[in-house]
Amino acid sequence: MFDRVTQTLEKEFFEYLLDLEVKKAVRYLYFFSLMILQGDKIPQGLTPAEEDTLLKRLATLVREEVRGTDTIGRIGYDKFFIMLDQADFQASFKVGERIKDRIRHYAFRVDGHEVMLTGSIGVACFPTHASDLETLVQRAEFALNQAKEGGGGRVSIP
Repeated sequence: MFDRVTQTLEKEFFEYLLDLEVKKAVRYLYFFSLMILQGDKIPQGLTPAEEDTLLKRLATLVREEVRGTDTIGRIGYDKFFIMLDQADFQASFKVGERIKDRIRHYAFRVDGHEVMLTGSIGVACFPTHASDLETLVQRAEFALNQAKEGGGGRVSIP
């Protein structure tokens, strides 16, 4: 259920919860947001253990910036999905900005060396940007790509 490195939810379990959240939001008529975070410039030449240390700390920083009711899952090597409970796109954008700034100003330490990292974030809100799961993920991915194409270290909303 949990990723061994980051202690965030594994992809399959997160996707199950995301699908369930869409169904509940439709049934009970509330907002929630999906945020996708991806590291922009993971340093080359790190050992697997050093990469794990970097990703573990990245996940911890994200966890410190979201509420206990929000859900974080590791979807790829350096890609995280964050489900923000009962959050519209304006609130989600603010959370994204906080996370982005926290990452940018944090001095990651890997094997005694200081490593700087930035992250791009794409945000999509249900039902503002999408009325089904597939479209929600597509819009968040589109927003993430916009953030990366804009030079990285940004938060974008469709």
